[in-house]
Amino acid sequence: MICQIKSNLQLYENDPLVQLVILKVSLMNGIVMGGGAGLSMPTTFRVVTEKAGNI
Repeated sequence: MICQIKSNLQLYENDPLVQLVILKVSLMNGIVMGGGAGLSMPTTFRVVTEKAGNI
C-alpha cells in the first residue's frame, strides 16, 4: 500500500502540468492563546466557533 502511494506521488511530482495547492486551515474552539495562536494565525483560513470570545 505504501509503495503504491509513493509511486502515485512520484507521478504527480514529475508531471509538469500538475500544480499542487496546499491550503492550511485552523479550527479554533474557545480561547486560543500562546502556542495555539502562534500555530493558527499564519494559516490560510481560520474557522472560529461561538465559544471564542473577545477579551
